[in-house]
Amino acid sequence: MTRKSYAEIALETYESVKQANNRERKLKSTTFWRRFRVKRRTPKVVERVERILTEQNLSISVKSGKVLGKEDKDDWILLTIWPPITPPPHHPWCHL
Repeated sequence: MTRKSYAEIALETYESVKQANNRERKLKSTTFWRRFRVKRRTPKVVERVERILTEQNLSISVKSGKVLGKEDKDDWILLTIWPPITPPPHHPWCHL
């Protein structure tokens, strides 16, 4: 079984966030980094994960306000789709 690339993990994460009722997912820091198989949060690795998620239209923030990669293990990482997906306009005369 081949390991998934960061891009594949980011796409799965995007799909997961997209399915959420409020288009937002909260993950514990340890869960988030485990998804990407990150054992050491070096600046290079953090930057790469952040860039790949941003390219997937995901906004990343740490609930405590700390910098991503410097947060505590039990801190929450918030993933949100950005820019937000807007539903198509509803026209009462359209019955699709």
